[in-house]
Amino acid sequence: MTSICPSYSFAASIDLDFSNQVESNNTTDIYGLGPAYTGNTMTFLNVASHDGTTVDAKVNASAFGLYTFQYHIPNYNTGDIGFILNGTGHGSGGLSYVFQLYDGTGSNSGSFNTPFAAEELSIMVYDVDGSGHQSENLRAYSADGLISYQTGTNENSLVASTDGNSVLFTGPRQNFLESDTTGAVILNYANTSQFTLNFESETFYGSLPNPVFSAIDGDLSMGTDGFAASRSVADTGSTAVFLGVGVVALAIARRRLG
Repeated sequence: MTSICPSYSFAASIDLDFSNQVESNNTTDIYGLGPAYTGNTMTFLNVASHDGTTVDAKVNASAFGLYTFQYHIPNYNTGDIGFILNGTGHGSGGLSYVFQLYDGTGSNSGSFNTPFAAEELSIMVYDVDGSGHQSENLRAYSADGLISYQTGTNENSLVASTDGNSVLFTGPRQNFLESDTTGAVILNYANTSQFTLNFESETFYGSLPNPVFSAIDGDLSMGTDGFAASRSVADTGSTAVFLGVGVVALAIARRRLG
C-alpha cells in the first residue's frame, strides 16, 4: 500500500455504527440474514461520537426502474446495515441509498433537525458483485465530499470509472463471498453531512423476482487488508496517498476480512 506523505494533516475519521435503531423491525430476511425493516426510512441514535458531539443518522431507500425495495437489515454483521432489493423484470434499475448525519447531542437526540458535518468519514460498501444473469454496480458522488477510494486487489475487483461528478464501480458479474474484497470498495469522504450511494443493476434473464443484497460497514471493522492503494477522485489517473494517519491507524487496528 502507498506510504504516508508526512506533510498531510487530517482530523480523526469518525466511525458509524447502525445498531441503535429507532424503528422496530417488522419482518425477517427470507435468506437468513436477520431481522429487517420494510419502511423506506430508518433512523438511528448515537451512530458516532466526535469531540463531545453525539451523531444520529437517517437512512432513506428509494428504488427506481424495474426494481423494488424490500427492506433494510439494520445491525447486520454487528453494526453494519444491509438491504434487499428485488429485480421485478428483465431490465435495469436500482436503489438510491441516502445517508444523512445529524447532531444528536443532549436535547437534540432523536430530533434529526441539525445536520452534522463529519470532517472525515470512511465506509466500506461490500458484496457488489452480481451474477451471469444480473449486473451489480455502485455509484458514489464527489459532490457529497467523496475524495478518494480503494478497490480490491483481486483481478476481478470492482472497476472504477468517472462520469461527470460521480465514480461508477462496476461489479464483475460473478458471485463472491461478502467477506471477499472483490466486490467491495472503501469510500473516503471529507466535510460531509449527507451522501448518496446509488446501486445500479440490470437483470438480463432468469426467474423473477431476482434479489440484490449489499451492505455498508461504517467503521471498517471488516478489515482493510486486500485493498489497493487509495486513489484520488480529483485525479483518477494517479495513485493518491491515504487519507491520513487516522485512516492508517484504522487499517492497523481492524481485523482481517474472511
